Amino acid sequence: SYLPVVAAPAVAHFRENAIIFGEAQVWYEYQGQGVALKWQYPIGCVFDTYCTTEDLPLEITVHFQGMPKQIVPCKDADAVETSFFSSLKQALYLKFGTTEAVRDLPVSKQSELWEAIASGNLEKYWGICNAMYFTGTEVDASKPKAAYPIRILVKDANSGTIICLQRPIPVDTTGNMTLYDLLHKYFIDSVKLPESKDSKIDQRIVIAGINPPLDSSVDGLCSSLSHADNFLYICIRN
Repeated sequence: SYLPVVAAPAVAHFRENAIIFGEAQVWYEYQGQGVALKWQYPIGCVFDTYCTTEDLPLEITVHFQGMPKQIVPCKDADAVETSFFSSLKQALYLKFGTTEAVRDLPVSKQSELWEAIASGNLEKYWGICNAMYFTGTEVDASKPKAAYPIRILVKDANSGTIICLQRPIPVDTTGNMTLYDLLHKYFIDSVKLPESKDSKIDQRIVIAGINPPLDSSVDGLCSSLSHADNFLYICIRN
């Protein structure tokens, strides 16, 4: 899910008692460290970029004013939904060269899809996704992918706020590209890697809450650990 969705009860509770001058600008601060959290990325990825399981529970301060300039305003839940579908369409276009799977989805089904994500209903989510990808004239799942939808999340050295790195990554038709190969070829200027690709695990590299071996197949990671928006998020703990 996403931070504004999970934090909605807390925001509603404190909004009644907060002293607000002018229009409220809700934003979230990480553990009182002055670091603004970006809401447009899955909350699990935000956690993986900053924390380990030893840091649970994640402490967040809700602010109603003074939003940092690097944060995109989130006016309401509709903004989160819009951001999700924008990300989903981008990922599908990278994978298949078309967004028809979600574009042709009835509005009612789009609403059900978002509700499933917001509520964490995996059964409902997969039911809609399977119908969207594998039936009728919609996206043929056997069609070769054009590019990998991958995002690298790192912390800005100055503000501590998440920076998203995204570059065109053509599909490796041999299926032999590893996580190390991917980072070394496309993100070597942003991610400091071990000198040897034989290093099995780098504790700074986190995907879906785990430290995957550096020799993991990129194809396998994308098919198994991508998020609901179809992007594979690789989080780097600096």
